[in-house]
Amino acid sequence: MTTHNGGTAVKSGYYWNQRNWEFTMVPDDGGVLPGSADHRYRKVPLLLLLLAAPIIGGVFVMFLPLIGFAMAVGFAAKKVYGGIRGLGTDVAASMAHDMVPGEAYFAGKGGEPADQKDEPKPDAALDQLQKEIDDKRNETK
Repeated sequence: MTTHNGGTAVKSGYYWNQRNWEFTMVPDDGGVLPGSADHRYRKVPLLLLLLAAPIIGGVFVMFLPLIGFAMAVGFAAKKVYGGIRGLGTDVAASMAHDMVPGEAYFAGKGGEPADQKDEPKPDAALDQLQKEIDDKRNETK
């Protein structure tokens, strides 16, 4: 059996594509093999083709149910993986802190008694400034 590349002009006969496992028939007057140069074809004698075709068909019929089960398991696995991945993303998002830059979070330290927290001491200068602001607001009314 001789090997030919796709796109090559060949004589009539049957040619087997090794990549796709398919047979191509070239008419009596010759022709060009389909595909690009990286496709490899082998010329197959007619007698070998007649013997190989039922065997290839039998293998296909035998493994067709297994292919169906493998596709169903793959589909279910993708769904489960997508669900778990989505659940993980949702949990991570709910546990993330929504801190905004520029905002201060004065929550204090946990377990610290309320009476030991530092109370702000009144400042006379601030009180005076607050009084001036209130006076100016009242004048305009």
